[in-house]
Amino acid sequence: MARERRVLLVEDDPDVADLYLVQLRRDGVPIEHVRTGHDADIFAHGRGPVLILIDLKLPDVDGRELIERWSGDPICGAIPIWILSNSMPEDNLWWHAAP
Repeated sequence: MARERRVLLVEDDPDVADLYLVQLRRDGVPIEHVRTGHDADIFAHGRGPVLILIDLKLPDVDGRELIERWSGDPICGAIPIWILSNSMPEDNLWWHAAP
């Protein structure tokens, strides 16, 4: 399946999402926004974005769980993922310990 030339933003906080959306759209980046891990999973499998920007603290699932699931998936495993997080640095140790 060919991926759309589109970025997926996964962020549940509307104010934070607006900051990213306004700037990225101003820069000409085609971007879609979803607020839940469930919607992100559907989008990633169905439309295959070229990049995923994801918050770790989502209302329905931990962002780390999605990242781990996607890393072993034949469709999503090739999509680069950037973590967006306002959490404390010790919360991000998981990322540094990931294989």
